[in-house]
Amino acid sequence: MAERRDVIKNKKAILQGYIDMTSEKMIDKITVSDVIKKANVSRATFYAHYKDINALKDQFETDFMQMMIQLNVDSIHQLFKDTEQSVYNIFLTFDKNKKMIRSLSGNGSSESFFLRFKIALKQEILAMLHTGDPSSKDVVAFTIASFLTDNCRDIVLASRKRISHEDRATIISKFIPKKYR
Repeated sequence: MAERRDVIKNKKAILQGYIDMTSEKMIDKITVSDVIKKANVSRATFYAHYKDINALKDQFETDFMQMMIQLNVDSIHQLFKDTEQSVYNIFLTFDKNKKMIRSLSGNGSSESFFLRFKIALKQEILAMLHTGDPSSKDVVAFTIASFLTDNCRDIVLASRKRISHEDRATIISKFIPKKYR
Protein backbone atom coordinates (compact mmCIF):
# COMPACT_ATOMS: atom_id res chain seq x y z
CA MET A 1 0.00 0.00 0.00
CA ALA A 2 1.40 3.38 -0.98
CA GLU A 3 1.89 6.06 1.65
CA ARG A 4 -0.40 9.06 1.54
CA ARG A 5 1.01 12.26 0.06
CA ASP A 6 0.77 14.19 3.33
CA VAL A 7 2.71 11.46 5.15
CA ILE A 8 5.43 11.52 2.49
CA LYS A 9 5.50 15.33 2.57
CA ASN A 10 5.84 15.42 6.37
CA LYS A 11 8.58 12.77 6.42
CA LYS A 12 10.50 14.69 3.75
CA ALA A 13 10.08 17.95 5.69
CA ILE A 14 11.34 16.32 8.90
CA LEU A 15 14.31 14.76 7.13
CA GLN A 16 15.13 18.03 5.37
CA GLY A 17 14.85 19.88 8.68
CA TYR A 18 17.28 17.41 10.17
CA ILE A 19 19.69 17.76 7.25
CA ASP A 20 19.50 21.55 7.51
CA MET A 21 20.29 21.33 11.22
CA THR A 22 23.44 19.31 10.51
CA SER A 23 24.98 22.41 8.98
CA GLU A 24 24.27 24.36 12.17
CA LYS A 25 24.97 21.78 14.90
CA MET A 26 26.76 18.51 15.42
CA ILE A 27 24.34 15.62 15.05
CA ASP A 28 24.53 14.60 18.71
CA LYS A 29 23.41 18.12 19.70
CA ILE A 30 20.32 18.26 17.45
CA THR A 31 17.02 18.07 19.32
CA VAL A 32 13.46 17.27 18.29
CA SER A 33 12.64 20.95 18.90
CA ASP A 34 15.36 21.99 16.43
CA VAL A 35 14.04 19.65 13.76
CA ILE A 36 10.35 20.49 14.08
CA LYS A 37 11.14 24.19 14.00
CA LYS A 38 13.18 23.80 10.79
CA ALA A 39 10.64 21.39 9.27
CA ASN A 40 7.67 23.55 10.26
CA VAL A 41 5.77 20.55 11.61
CA SER A 42 4.24 19.82 14.99
CA ARG A 43 5.79 17.70 17.69
CA ALA A 44 2.92 15.23 17.23
CA THR A 45 3.75 14.94 13.53
CA PHE A 46 7.37 14.21 14.36
CA TYR A 47 6.42 11.50 16.86
CA ALA A 48 3.93 10.01 14.42
CA HIS A 49 6.90 9.14 12.21
CA TYR A 50 9.83 8.68 14.62
CA LYS A 51 10.10 7.27 18.13
CA ASP A 52 12.71 9.87 19.10
CA ILE A 53 15.59 11.90 17.70
CA ASN A 54 17.82 8.80 17.74
CA ALA A 55 15.40 6.92 15.48
CA LEU A 56 15.57 9.82 13.01
CA LYS A 57 19.38 9.89 13.28
CA ASP A 58 19.56 6.12 12.68
CA GLN A 59 17.27 6.37 9.66
CA PHE A 60 19.27 9.27 8.25
CA GLU A 61 22.60 7.49 8.83
CA THR A 62 21.24 4.35 7.14
CA ASP A 63 19.98 6.36 4.15
CA PHE A 64 23.27 8.27 3.91
CA MET A 65 25.26 5.04 4.12
CA GLN A 66 23.22 3.52 1.29
CA MET A 67 23.80 6.67 -0.76
CA MET A 68 27.57 6.47 -0.15
CA ILE A 69 27.65 2.82 -1.24
CA GLN A 70 25.53 3.67 -4.32
CA LEU A 71 27.82 6.57 -5.23
CA ASN A 72 30.76 4.19 -5.03
CA VAL A 73 29.22 1.05 -6.50
CA ASP A 74 30.77 1.57 -9.96
CA SER A 75 34.18 2.17 -8.40
CA ILE A 76 33.78 -0.88 -6.18
CA HIS A 77 32.85 -3.03 -9.17
CA GLN A 78 35.87 -1.74 -11.12
CA LEU A 79 38.19 -2.20 -8.13
CA PHE A 80 39.95 -5.22 -9.60
CA LYS A 81 40.04 -3.91 -13.19
CA ASP A 82 41.17 -0.33 -12.69
CA THR A 83 42.33 -0.45 -9.08
CA GLU A 84 44.08 2.87 -8.72
CA GLN A 85 41.32 4.91 -10.41
CA SER A 86 38.61 3.10 -8.44
CA VAL A 87 40.34 3.77 -5.12
CA TYR A 88 40.86 7.41 -6.12
CA ASN A 89 37.13 7.78 -6.99
CA ILE A 90 36.13 6.39 -3.59
CA PHE A 91 38.44 8.88 -1.89
CA LEU A 92 36.90 11.72 -3.91
CA THR A 93 33.38 10.71 -2.89
CA PHE A 94 34.40 10.86 0.75
CA ASP A 95 36.14 14.18 0.24
CA LYS A 96 33.02 15.67 -1.38
CA ASN A 97 30.83 14.47 1.50
CA LYS A 98 33.25 15.12 4.35
CA LYS A 99 31.14 17.81 6.02
CA MET A 100 28.20 15.42 6.46
CA ILE A 101 30.49 12.54 7.45
CA ARG A 102 32.17 14.72 10.06
CA SER A 103 28.78 15.55 11.45
CA LEU A 104 27.62 11.92 11.42
CA SER A 105 30.80 10.77 13.14
CA GLY A 106 30.84 13.58 15.70
CA ASN A 107 34.11 14.79 14.17
CA GLY A 108 35.50 11.31 14.61
CA SER A 109 34.39 10.74 18.19
CA SER A 110 31.88 8.10 17.04
CA GLU A 111 33.24 5.21 15.00
CA SER A 112 29.82 3.81 14.07
CA PHE A 113 29.63 5.52 10.66
CA PHE A 114 33.04 4.24 9.60
CA LEU A 115 32.38 0.78 11.00
CA ARG A 116 29.06 0.57 9.14
CA PHE A 117 30.74 1.73 5.94
CA LYS A 118 33.52 -0.85 6.34
CA ILE A 119 30.97 -3.64 6.78
CA ALA A 120 28.88 -2.51 3.79
CA LEU A 121 31.99 -2.10 1.64
CA LYS A 122 33.26 -5.54 2.65
CA GLN A 123 29.94 -7.09 1.59
CA GLU A 124 30.10 -5.36 -1.81
CA ILE A 125 33.70 -6.49 -2.37
CA LEU A 126 32.95 -10.02 -1.18
CA ALA A 127 30.11 -10.29 -3.69
CA MET A 128 32.58 -9.52 -6.50
CA LEU A 129 35.24 -12.06 -5.57
CA HIS A 130 34.73 -15.15 -7.70
CA THR A 131 37.97 -17.03 -7.08
CA GLY A 132 39.52 -18.52 -3.99
CA ASP A 133 38.17 -20.34 -0.99
CA PRO A 134 35.53 -18.58 1.15
CA SER A 135 37.82 -17.85 4.08
CA SER A 136 40.52 -16.25 1.93
CA LYS A 137 37.88 -14.21 0.06
CA ASP A 138 36.55 -12.98 3.41
CA VAL A 139 40.03 -11.95 4.55
CA VAL A 140 40.77 -10.18 1.25
CA ALA A 141 37.43 -8.33 1.30
CA PHE A 142 37.89 -7.30 4.93
CA THR A 143 41.46 -6.13 4.34
CA ILE A 144 40.56 -4.04 1.30
CA ALA A 145 37.51 -2.57 3.05
CA SER A 146 39.68 -1.73 6.07
CA PHE A 147 42.39 -0.05 3.98
CA LEU A 148 39.82 2.01 2.09
CA THR A 149 37.74 2.94 5.13
CA ASP A 150 40.72 3.90 7.26
CA ASN A 151 42.05 6.12 4.49
CA CYS A 152 38.62 7.64 3.88
CA ARG A 153 38.39 8.36 7.60
CA ASP A 154 41.78 10.08 7.44
CA ILE A 155 40.69 12.14 4.41
CA VAL A 156 37.52 13.28 6.16
CA LEU A 157 38.97 13.99 9.59
CA ALA A 158 42.47 15.26 8.79
CA SER A 159 42.78 18.96 9.41
CA ARG A 160 45.26 19.26 6.56
CA LYS A 161 46.15 17.13 3.57
CA ARG A 162 49.23 15.13 4.31
CA ILE A 163 49.12 13.10 1.13
CA SER A 164 47.23 13.69 -2.11
CA HIS A 165 44.30 11.48 -3.07
CA GLU A 166 46.24 10.35 -6.14
CA ASP A 167 49.30 9.31 -4.14
CA ARG A 168 47.11 7.67 -1.51
CA ALA A 169 45.26 5.70 -4.24
CA THR A 170 48.55 4.58 -5.79
CA ILE A 171 49.83 3.31 -2.46
CA ILE A 172 46.60 1.55 -1.44
CA SER A 173 46.14 -0.10 -4.85
CA LYS A 174 49.50 -1.85 -4.41
CA PHE A 175 48.09 -3.74 -1.40
CA ILE A 176 45.25 -5.31 -3.40
CA PRO A 177 46.41 -8.79 -4.42
CA LYS A 178 47.13 -9.11 -8.13
CA LYS A 179 45.31 -12.43 -8.40
CA TYR A 180 42.04 -10.56 -7.77
CA ARG A 181 42.79 -7.83 -10.29
